[in-house]
Amino acid sequence: MIITYIRSSSVGRWQWCPHCYFCEYNLGIRSAPNKKADKGTIVHKVLEIIAKCSLALDNKENFIDDEIVGRFPSDGYDIDELSKRVYAYYVVQMTSHNWLQEDQIDCINWVNKALNWGGGKFDPRNMTIVAPEQRFDFEIKKKWAEYTQVINGEQIKGYLALKGTIDLVTQIDKSIYEIVDWKTGKAWDWNKNSEKTITTLRQDFQLRLYHYAASHIYPDIEQIILTINYINSGGPITLCFTKEDLIETELIIRRQYEEILHTSTPKRSTSWKCTKLCHMGKNTFEGTKNKALIEYREGKFAQIGEPMTICDQLALELQNKSVEEVTKQYICPGFSINKYFEPGGLNT
Repeated sequence: MIITYIRSSSVGRWQWCPHCYFCEYNLGIRSAPNKKADKGTIVHKVLEIIAKCSLALDNKENFIDDEIVGRFPSDGYDIDELSKRVYAYYVVQMTSHNWLQEDQIDCINWVNKALNWGGGKFDPRNMTIVAPEQRFDFEIKKKWAEYTQVINGEQIKGYLALKGTIDLVTQIDKSIYEIVDWKTGKAWDWNKNSEKTITTLRQDFQLRLYHYAASHIYPDIEQIILTINYINSGGPITLCFTKEDLIETELIIRRQYEEILHTSTPKRSTSWKCTKLCHMGKNTFEGTKNKALIEYREGKFAQIGEPMTICDQLALELQNKSVEEVTKQYICPGFSINKYFEPGGLNT
């Protein structure tokens, strides 16, 4: 498989279904927008603005500049009104949903739940902010991360890159930083159909990726605390990592990278989720440059004589063609395998 970078959502997609990963990260077929996830994006943005205001106050700045709310006072604002402004912006941008008044109420309530938990323990206004929305994009300059890939007939060499965005980085003291990641969904691992716990989260790829990235960005920090705050599902779960954990963290990243890299044909993880939750199992290529084939087999997602689903069509193609041939034929116009889409961005 072609892989030049890793981010937490790409690995999450791989763990969900390698075939779906191929569709999304090698071909550029984007999943349909999900209202619950987009409501989470709205909540994240409100919390980001609050953190930016808190950091501005620490720096004795009276205003912030934000791409959504513009020039905004760093103090004296109303949380609910801020939530409404952010909500109104995204409603105009995310036109595929039927937005209801109750959706706005949910977003406002979720923001307040995040701010009020534990008497305001995770309210950015009560924390020492290091960086809201800390982005990272760097290569692992080690032998195991070196690659030579052929993309569209062109040979490309480089090192595996780690990319992503950390919701919030705060300072506990001079040697301890805390990462806070907000979740509006359930503390549930859909890949394993089990609840996420402190034990399972310690091996969670996203947390390990954030640990590795934070250690790279802030090399002098001895201890990284990671808090996943499940706003609507029990509140925060906190884990601690030190520099001694970096060896295991890198090994987790390396194993995942090599598993994807050395896969010749991506496996399909078929279950009830395919036709209920997965864009590739619910949709066809009708109306695109890649015409939908007609289903002719028993036991597939579409009935005989109907257009094949994206999932079935690409799986059939991969039985008869190489990954490189299928990629060349089905890659979406304008998509680049090296391109990174910001989480929650309107271009995703």
